[in-house]
Amino acid sequence: EAIEYYDQMLEKGFQPNEFTYDGLIHGYSMTGDLEKAEQLLHQMRNSGLNPKDFIYAHILEAYFKSDNLEKVSSTLESMLEKGLMPDNRLYGIVIHNLSSSGHMQAAVSVLSVIEKNGLVPDSLIYGSLISGFCKAADMEKAVGLLDEMAKKGIEPGISCYNALIDGFCKSDDISHARNIFNSISRQGLLPNCVTYTTLMDGYCKAGDIRDAIDLYNEMLTDGVTPDAFVYSVLA
Repeated sequence: EAIEYYDQMLEKGFQPNEFTYDGLIHGYSMTGDLEKAEQLLHQMRNSGLNPKDFIYAHILEAYFKSDNLEKVSSTLESMLEKGLMPDNRLYGIVIHNLSSSGHMQAAVSVLSVIEKNGLVPDSLIYGSLISGFCKAADMEKAVGLLDEMAKKGIEPGISCYNALIDGFCKSDDISHARNIFNSISRQGLLPNCVTYTTLMDGYCKAGDIRDAIDLYNEMLTDGVTPDAFVYSVLA
């Protein structure tokens, strides 16, 4: 229906604006029709419109879904060649997808590009990297990134600490997981339900049921409402 409307606009001599292109490119990207999305991107450029970063974001997300890292790289290079500097949001999409799919070397390379281009990575970007290294069981690099954030004055969100706790628990290092948990309040943050549940799950899998129950009681005392997963962990 949208493409019919687009065709009608062209037949009547109307020039589509960036919002029209955005909707169409987003739609084709979501359905995996990247050939059509690319065609529209080229048409948009040829019409004199400069695609904004949010339009590129649709295409990059689609390339990641199809595991086409070569296209991700060429699209970013194309943006830079055309003078369009990706912002933290766009780089964040790239690093999140690379990290969640285990491509940590590539993710760290993108971090270097961000800094080379004069941007300061935000806590979401670092959070994706920390989570990725935790999933890869490379806790040394994950903790190193937390230290790097502190040196740069970037405040980690609770998701960074949750990822570290989960990583240490899965590495059978409950002691370090608890140390990370204890450090949260010193950073002026409050543990959330995920924080408590992750550490409780670690205690249970390590056979420390008493510590898990004590943490559950601590959770209630701190006013954090348990969800269904908490009870499944303790069951």
